[in-house]
Amino acid sequence: MNNRDNWLSMIDATEHTAFSSRTIQRAMAKGEIRFIKVGRNIRFKKIWLDAWIMGFGSRLTASQKLILKNIREGSE
Repeated sequence: MNNRDNWLSMIDATEHTAFSSRTIQRAMAKGEIRFIKVGRNIRFKKIWLDAWIMGFGSRLTASQKLILKNIREGSE
């Protein structure tokens, strides 16, 4: 798996979360979702989107990371 596989575009994020791009953009504006900008492109990590869906906020604690890890391992 290369480093590009770890990042999601806005289109990928809408497919991963089943939310519209507008909903994701609103959450970004409120600071609820972590993201980076590469030029004009926005990128997300899956764990950041999963944290937002779970209501954890944009910065994860160690225990929240463990919860997300356990959920991911259970779904594989």
